[in-house]
Amino acid sequence: PQALARRIAMLDAVACGPDIVRIAGATRRDVAAVGRIYYAVGQRFGFGWLRASAEAIVAETNWQELALAAVIDDLAELQRTITAKVVAVAGDGAPADKAIAAWVGADGRAARRVDALIAELRAAGAVDLSMVTVAGREMRALAGF
Repeated sequence: PQALARRIAMLDAVACGPDIVRIAGATRRDVAAVGRIYYAVGQRFGFGWLRASAEAIVAETNWQELALAAVIDDLAELQRTITAKVVAVAGDGAPADKAIAAWVGADGRAARRVDALIAELRAAGAVDLSMVTVAGREMRALAGF
């Protein structure tokens, strides 16, 4: 039924709520503004697509299942970390895209590497564990780890 489908579709958005509230509290920023930046960061760097791709991988062993779960958790942590960093440099009321651009800065090498990698993964069609692991590593470099 349509009502149930709508509720299920909102589960991913609701799952991010505590992260958004936590970032807003830590940075003393408006929750709605942080939420806009959180989702813009996810869109800009492909976090949602990458997590969905990782979740679609069929693990053949218990170790692969554990590795996939770790990569998915790492991606969520990296989206939180990058969001917090973008919020920290964003002016009050700054549009999300401008805040992300300010955080990326003039150099932007790490962001360009992530962009190229995500484009390559999207073009590949099927994504496997090694691909999402490498993507996670690039995201870590982007986050400054």
